[in-house]
Amino acid sequence: MKALRPRGPQPTVVLTDGGLQLERTALAWRRTGCSLLICELAAFRVMAELDQGFIAVLFLAAAAPTLVIMLSGSSRPATAGHSLAEDEREMVYSSSSTGLRGLLLALLVALSGALCLLVLCSGAAAGWAIGESG
Repeated sequence: MKALRPRGPQPTVVLTDGGLQLERTALAWRRTGCSLLICELAAFRVMAELDQGFIAVLFLAAAAPTLVIMLSGSSRPATAGHSLAEDEREMVYSSSSTGLRGLLLALLVALSGALCLLVLCSGAAAGWAIGESG
């Protein structure tokens, strides 16, 4: 049995979120930056308590640009459609892109992962991880 298709022109449905994808992306990068900053500061504290001064300074040095990126982002006012524009096809664009900030945060996440790998390979936190006091 064949499914019946209605004859005539089919209505076109355009799904749009009215520019909210830009907001969600910016908020996701802000959450990533906050999480990264918290992890870097926690790692700094753990390494400082384990008397691993060099590694602690590396984590603190990685936290500095993260903090600068987080504080340099401009918070958007509550007005609807701020810095958003629509073209003739009703496509929504933002005049200020968060691409560079996202790229820098992604690089800092990779750097933080490399520092954690350094900690694991050096064995600096081995006794702390199993509860031994040093």
